[in-house]
Amino acid sequence: MPFPHSQNGGRVGDTTWPMGFVEAARTWFVAARRGLWWSIFRNSGTVLVSSAVAKVFVFVATAFIARLLTPGDFGWYSTILTYVYFLSMLSELGMDRILTREIAGQPQVASEMVGAAMTLRLTLVVLLALIGWAAFPLLGYPAALRPIATIALVFVVTDSLTAFAEALFSARMAMTLPAIGKLAAKALLLVLVWVGLPRLLPEQRLLAAVAVTVLPDLVDVGILWGALWRQLRPRLIFGWSHWWPIVRESWPLALAVIFGMTYTRIDVLLLTALKTSQAVGNYAAAVGLVEIWGGVIGALSVSLLPVLSRSSGNNETVGFWRTYQRSFTLLMLLLVPISFVYTAYASEIVAVIYGSRYSQAPGAMQILIWSQVFASAGIVYMVALIANHWQRLSLVLGGVSAVLNIVLNLLFIPKWGIVGSSWATLVSYGAGSILLLFSSHTRPYILPFWRASLVPLLASLPILVIKSELRLHWILGMCVCALVYLSLVTVLHRLARYHF
Repeated sequence: MPFPHSQNGGRVGDTTWPMGFVEAARTWFVAARRGLWWSIFRNSGTVLVSSAVAKVFVFVATAFIARLLTPGDFGWYSTILTYVYFLSMLSELGMDRILTREIAGQPQVASEMVGAAMTLRLTLVVLLALIGWAAFPLLGYPAALRPIATIALVFVVTDSLTAFAEALFSARMAMTLPAIGKLAAKALLLVLVWVGLPRLLPEQRLLAAVAVTVLPDLVDVGILWGALWRQLRPRLIFGWSHWWPIVRESWPLALAVIFGMTYTRIDVLLLTALKTSQAVGNYAAAVGLVEIWGGVIGALSVSLLPVLSRSSGNNETVGFWRTYQRSFTLLMLLLVPISFVYTAYASEIVAVIYGSRYSQAPGAMQILIWSQVFASAGIVYMVALIANHWQRLSLVLGGVSAVLNIVLNLLFIPKWGIVGSSWATLVSYGAGSILLLFSSHTRPYILPFWRASLVPLLASLPILVIKSELRLHWILGMCVCALVYLSLVTVLHRLARYHF
């Protein structure tokens, strides 16, 4: 029966319609929480917020370290951390994404698979830490750096074990505890750098900087592994017969990880060998400003792999590709304008963050920021390929990029220094996005990236004009760039019916 209306159009005696509206809103909210994108946003939101805050902590701490050290010492600091980073990635053996995929798709195998993977990871960590300690003097680095490298090897343990635990929490779409552990460790890092480092003599600061960078991560390891053990109670299984099923699936990814390390970090080691530590310090400063945005794609990939793994093996093909396209759309709307801003305001950004001593960094940063666009695309399409059991293709793409990066660095560094290394990085990062276009089987995995980049690219072009023609203060200029970009994205979105 319809409600009677008063003369002014209102409902007479209607006391139920507000409650009906509330009930409809509650029903919509409950339905939304059961949807796919709610899971992605909730999980990715947790990781994104914690990663953003942790990145800020690390960024501030690193900038403070760079200001306290000379560019030469900061170069050695970056070289040593790159060395232990290589060792840490080797212990991963490609198993983390395989574990996430398998446990997300088959939760019943979690306990046994985790037990075997855990013993394999612990064995690799101990072995690689010992190899790293023994090999360091053979690489030609100054003998005075060996005690510092010994302390840095703690990173092999902490980073590898943290990544292992995060993969298991990611499979269960439960990233709150890893977020808390990461924040606790990075907050401790910032406090130690801010309070302790300035009190030391200049000659003591390099060793102390490395120590306060790696040791706080022990807090994260303790939090994650304690919770992991209580929740899963894995049965530790040793032996090759138990490790082989994991290795059989993960070896293409293991080689891809090695190739990935080569084209993401070999530039620092080659610069150390071919140029001075001061050049490495300037390059590391530029890399630090660029890689702060890596947390965005990291947060998305944490949720994207289990979600795509679940939809790739059933009848949800449409949902798979819709989620995949929207992932690229989100990333490009953010990263493309940031790349333009970095290109336009590189000198101002470096001067504010690091000071005038890092005068070579802006030229490298203007190029490196664009490599981050291709690196983000690479992570997304690699996740999709792994979800569809195409991990061997990642081996090919990683191998091509690694070889290309080494060759170009060897050609470019002697002549152009850190700018040449930056170009080598950009070309090698972008190679995969070009190669995938040449096959009809792989083209669907990369076309969403190019489509998602078009509107942000067009909307960002005025940023260069604003910088060169208006001559505004850099802070005001960035604000104007943001307003212009958002306005143009809105207009182009409507004109092109750009689906977000």
